[in-house]
Amino acid sequence: MHKLIDFIRSDTRKILNSNLTLSKIQKIYFYSLIIEMIGKNIFRTKRELFYMAVPLFKTQTTVDKLVKNITLDFPMVTNLIKPSLKGLYCGKVDFYYNEVVMSNYNKIDFIPDLTSIDKVKFSDKFG
Repeated sequence: MHKLIDFIRSDTRKILNSNLTLSKIQKIYFYSLIIEMIGKNIFRTKRELFYMAVPLFKTQTTVDKLVKNITLDFPMVTNLIKPSLKGLYCGKVDFYYNEVVMSNYNKIDFIPDLTSIDKVKFSDKFG
């Protein structure tokens, strides 16, 4: 992470010593979010990052490009920025997390973050 932080500091200095444009300001703010996430040891989704500054980023595509560009040189950033979860499920599905079963039979629910799930069991029978 030290190389990433050094890169962010160096690139921010270069940006601040040049003519500021909207894309450069977006990049500086994005860098500040990365530094905050490292400091707090948290992760966020691309969508969360976008909603933290909608007027600045304008579109989700802006955040997607910033994430893509930084992960080309620093793949470890993918540990900080996770894809947004999408989808619903309904039926007999058991999600196992540290040997604890999380179930919500026959009710519509959001698909949980599968990065923390150890095992999934399901049945095609409703009951």
